[in-house]
Amino acid sequence: MRPLLSLAIFLAASPFWVLASTPSSSAPESVVTLRQSAKAGDVDSKYRLAMLYRDGDASVVPDLQEAASWFRSAAAAGHTAAQRELALMHLAGRGVPQSFSEAQKLFFQAAQNNDEVSQYHLAVLLLTGRGGSMSVETAIGWFERASEAGHQGAQMELGRLYLEGVHVDRDVERGLKWIEAAADQGHPESMKVLGRLFEAGDLVPENPDKARMYYSRASDAGLPDAQIWMASWYEGRDPPQYGKALKLYKSASRQGSADGHFGVARLNIDRLLYTPNPHEGLRHLRAAVGLNHPQAHYTLGRMYGNGSLSGGSIKALEHFQQAANLGYPPAMYELALAYYQGTSPVKKNPEMAAAWWRRASLSGHLDSQYAFSLLHLQGIGVPRNPGVAFALANVAAAQGHPDAAKVRDELLQTLSPEVLREAQDLSVSLFEKYAASATADSKAQLK
Repeated sequence: MRPLLSLAIFLAASPFWVLASTPSSSAPESVVTLRQSAKAGDVDSKYRLAMLYRDGDASVVPDLQEAASWFRSAAAAGHTAAQRELALMHLAGRGVPQSFSEAQKLFFQAAQNNDEVSQYHLAVLLLTGRGGSMSVETAIGWFERASEAGHQGAQMELGRLYLEGVHVDRDVERGLKWIEAAADQGHPESMKVLGRLFEAGDLVPENPDKARMYYSRASDAGLPDAQIWMASWYEGRDPPQYGKALKLYKSASRQGSADGHFGVARLNIDRLLYTPNPHEGLRHLRAAVGLNHPQAHYTLGRMYGNGSLSGGSIKALEHFQQAANLGYPPAMYELALAYYQGTSPVKKNPEMAAAWWRRASLSGHLDSQYAFSLLHLQGIGVPRNPGVAFALANVAAAQGHPDAAKVRDELLQTLSPEVLREAQDLSVSLFEKYAASATADSKAQLK
């Protein structure tokens, strides 16, 4: 099961830029009056002035250093919100030097005054030790206080810790309680996590309807990963609802999702839409390639290879190489085949072919397992070993590869009983490496 949520420090949404220094005396009277009150010692005026310089408006140019100065003055006087905002600036290094230790001190001051945002950030710093000290027990306590106050990020993180049993004893019921609390407040990541939980059925009973409900809510909230999931769900309907899927893929792509770009590309290039647009498809395919989407690289390689795009085998292999480097097994297979055949621009290299077919086999790619079996049977690129050839063919055959089944059956007639026993034992070992998700029925076919 994939991790539910990696620890993250959510930074303030204040502007990154500084365009000018303190406004001149020509600023509106309200700003002048605010500055006068701040200089006279009014703490709330200091905070409001700091916020004005941080965010800017029609009359004041943002100036983060000036904002930090006024936040610091208000924070020193005990203003809770100023302590929090200055801590966030130190956390991000905006207008002040980045300092996790300074941020932790300020968050602690504000957290003591029941500021839930500060309680959350303080807990993260204590849990990770980035603020200079690590205290899991204290961090959990601050997470709980922030969660009780309704902070969605704290609820999500606390729920994750209990679900995974990280730093605390695993408590699925308690973990679900906090993640559901965040989801009920509209926290998209929490909705997605609940969708994954009910989809996988590892920690909670599998419930496809609940999974879809939470993914749908996260998708409606604009979360790209959830939109990709829902788009795939629409594609799997009977009949497929490609139009709805396209809208979701496009929404995800506008947020920079490589999967979103690839979804738009695939629906258009494969002509799954009523009115496909191959030009739009190619544009999104290239966008996905630019984001290092392995399947997009592979698809573009196939298009160069079959002549849909000009560039031939040179461009095709360039993209197969990229996809293979990114761990995409079908591209590894194509790259291995190119080295086996000596397809230009690469020279014939059986050892390289064997290396790539081995990697693809480890990823469970059936055609690669079959090809790797043949190399061992013939002694091409690897030492000849009929026993290993049988084991590889046996694994692929158990998963439904018909040609591998023929090789396996032929070797059954020629291998000595001793070699066959060793090869069958190796089959079981390879099966665990190559086909971890295969069914028990498939595993039973190995002997």
